[in-house]
Amino acid sequence: MSSIKASLEKKLHDFNNDLTCNLDKCTEIGLLSGKMGVALFFYYYSMYFKEYTVKNKGSFLLEEICECINTGFNIPTFCSGISGIGWGMDILNEEGLEDIDTNYLFSDMKQYVSDSLNFFFKKNKYDFLHGYLGVGFFLLNRLNYPNSSDMQSFYIKKLEEVIAKLNTTAVILENQAYWVISKEEKEESEINLSLSHGMASIINFLSRVNSSPYFKGQVVTLLNKACRFLISIKHIPKSEDSYYGNHIFLDKFEKKNSRLAWCYGDLGIGISLWHAAISINDKNLFKEAMLILKHSANRRDTSSTLVKDGGLCHGAFGVMHIFDFLYKKTGVKDFKNASEFWLLTGLETGYHENGLSGFLSWNPDENGIWKVEVDILDGISGIGLAIISYLFPKELKWNKCLLIG
Repeated sequence: MSSIKASLEKKLHDFNNDLTCNLDKCTEIGLLSGKMGVALFFYYYSMYFKEYTVKNKGSFLLEEICECINTGFNIPTFCSGISGIGWGMDILNEEGLEDIDTNYLFSDMKQYVSDSLNFFFKKNKYDFLHGYLGVGFFLLNRLNYPNSSDMQSFYIKKLEEVIAKLNTTAVILENQAYWVISKEEKEESEINLSLSHGMASIINFLSRVNSSPYFKGQVVTLLNKACRFLISIKHIPKSEDSYYGNHIFLDKFEKKNSRLAWCYGDLGIGISLWHAAISINDKNLFKEAMLILKHSANRRDTSSTLVKDGGLCHGAFGVMHIFDFLYKKTGVKDFKNASEFWLLTGLETGYHENGLSGFLSWNPDENGIWKVEVDILDGISGIGLAIISYLFPKELKWNKCLLIG
């Protein structure tokens, strides 16, 4: 472990240096896609190594982010916009890494939040990264703070609207429920199953809503029905295949394999069912979730897993971090073995001479283009945060932004 630890700590130092020299490559300000995520890396790095001067780099980025918002930036999404930025500031406070008066910062945003939700409601865009679930996730976390009774009531009211929208847009089939991607986005009737954009994120979000004292029991029926639907469409896989595909087209139901990744496939579905089982205390659902996750832990063939790079979204360190998290929560040896395998695999992906610390991001949506990325989703900030969590003796909260913790 000592040699691995030294190697990982050296990699973190490399990331710190490369991020410092390449901030110009970070043109966005969002949590998962821009400067807010890089700031989180600097803050957690400073905590891990007790190099508190590095914290100043994070503070500088926060100032740039606030200046950008003050001069007109108004994207509301969790991935790239104000919901994620606000969530990130709250998490820095929760971890004791910063002391930002977020209650003051967010006290004048009622109309903005209402308009943002209404915009997504009209488009029926629930997408966690780019729709109303992400805004709802930010508001749910805001309830952890000693807000004024007025703001607290506002957050609850808006979350009730999110829950109502999920209820009214769900397709109910007896004891099951699912959601179809809006016709505006897709020509065919599609059920997206993913954690990043689809049904897994709805189940994950509802699990967290159900665990909140403000909503206990209000979403149990819908949550149970959504879980039953996912269980009902599970296929028995071959040894290296997945239980689930990326999506279902209602007019041609067919089984397709999915990658091993945070964004799409069994890992996101499994961990969402795992959270649901804990939230509603369902032992049978817990067994189903563990079955999916244990099977995923034994998938190693890259022709099936499609792991090509190191990033958190669809790369080796994203897989490593989920299994590392699960091992620390459950003590299941399969998860430990998987986390160690994908850690070493992730390090091996850092071989690019033109990359940052050797890492480039592979973009499957652009015919396999390799890119320099610095953010949480695809870049070395996310890889760095996963490494810090692997090394750190206590659970860190940053990974909630990926609906993991």
